[in-house]
Amino acid sequence: MRAVCALGYLIFTGGDPAAAEPHIEEAVRLARELGDPVGTALTLSWLGALRTCQGNLDLAARVLTESLALYRELGQPWGIGGTLFWLGEVARLRGEYERGAPLLEESLATARAHGILWGIPYVLGSLARIAVAQGAYERATTMLQESLRVRRDMDDARGIAFNLEELAWVAAAEGRAARAGRLLGAAGALYEWLGIDVHPALRTDHDRALAATRAALGDAGFAAAWAEGAALGLERAVDDALQAPVSAARPDRAAPLTAREGEVAALIAQGSSNRRIAETLVITEGTAANHVKHILRKLDFAARSQIAAWAVERGLALPTGS
Repeated sequence: MRAVCALGYLIFTGGDPAAAEPHIEEAVRLARELGDPVGTALTLSWLGALRTCQGNLDLAARVLTESLALYRELGQPWGIGGTLFWLGEVARLRGEYERGAPLLEESLATARAHGILWGIPYVLGSLARIAVAQGAYERATTMLQESLRVRRDMDDARGIAFNLEELAWVAAAEGRAARAGRLLGAAGALYEWLGIDVHPALRTDHDRALAATRAALGDAGFAAAWAEGAALGLERAVDDALQAPVSAARPDRAAPLTAREGEVAALIAQGSSNRRIAETLVITEGTAANHVKHILRKLDFAARSQIAAWAVERGLALPTGS
């Protein structure tokens, strides 16, 4: 059973969830048949992680909740911390930040208390994404810089590349285009050196940050920032990323919105209801409602009509039928 699970884990972390699925499901079945509580908790946790990455959040929440209950009964901190992380990710992906943050904070506290260093960067990264969604860019940067320090101490080059990538997203969201371009270049050079590509789980955010940075800097400016970052090398890139960002003007009130919130604003401008937004973006209606609520709060608006006007004014509205 453990061998089957390990194979599924390796395939999953290698970036191929679909190929990992049958191995992890088989491991769950075998663990249950054997009456192995540790194996059941472990395999359910990985099945929950897989379902989370596939976007099947309801099923992910069910199996992760079962896994967490087993791990708590067994008193295994590493399992508790890891499963709390994935439950926090489920909530974050649903836009349920008030629910997700405490789960992630408990996961982080567990990792710190028991010296589970490898888990700390992942939790900090998820908490940083929540901070970005709430417009707390300084807090997000601080958490990602701590994550980067941990990964540097662990000599985790792959993890460092991911951290540089995440810091670039924050910089792009905050309107620090030059910093974002440099960080993307540094991460890109490290990916090339490692012989890997952007992880599928990061691809959407990567592409959005890339497009926003290129649009802000222009092709020539973007190429120069990317080349500057790519030339740094690993150690200098880490040192550069750990520096406090130079203040940048907030660009026309657009920066506080996440990429997903920008999509929601565009759909509102088309006259879409929450149900239609949910169908278009393949999210729940409750998540769509939460996004609308967050947009209203961030832009200090009182009505959807104000969001629609704001989106049209800034050219965010998507063409009908897109």
